[in-house]
Amino acid sequence: MAALTGRGIMVILDDHNSDAEWCCGADGNELWYNRRYPESSWIADWKTMARRYRGDPLVIGADLRNEPRGRATWGGPAATDWHAAAERAGDAVLSVNPDLLIIVEGVDYASNLSGVDSLPVRLDLPDRVVYEAHD
Repeated sequence: MAALTGRGIMVILDDHNSDAEWCCGADGNELWYNRRYPESSWIADWKTMARRYRGDPLVIGADLRNEPRGRATWGGPAATDWHAAAERAGDAVLSVNPDLLIIVEGVDYASNLSGVDSLPVRLDLPDRVVYEAHD
């Protein structure tokens, strides 16, 4: 990280997968947690990363999860509600590093942000949410 930010490169931390493997599809990583990696570990790991880079002003953001997909919903049942999980994780990250941007991808492989209009992510600190859609 020091090699990147030492050269003036801004960095966004990204949680790409729960398991050490290439994603996507029916790989058991559709949600931000799985049976081997509970949500509590995901949030604790985000807090660790946010704390680790708290002193580096060029570490600018936390992309909470790459491409929530499959059963992930925006709202909906608690077990699949990506919107609610993003609020929990975003608040946890900001509790240890209030300078980060919290990047929240849409569902359906990050291609669907249609729920944001009626159910935006609201964090304890204002003006920190960045929505991301990609294909």
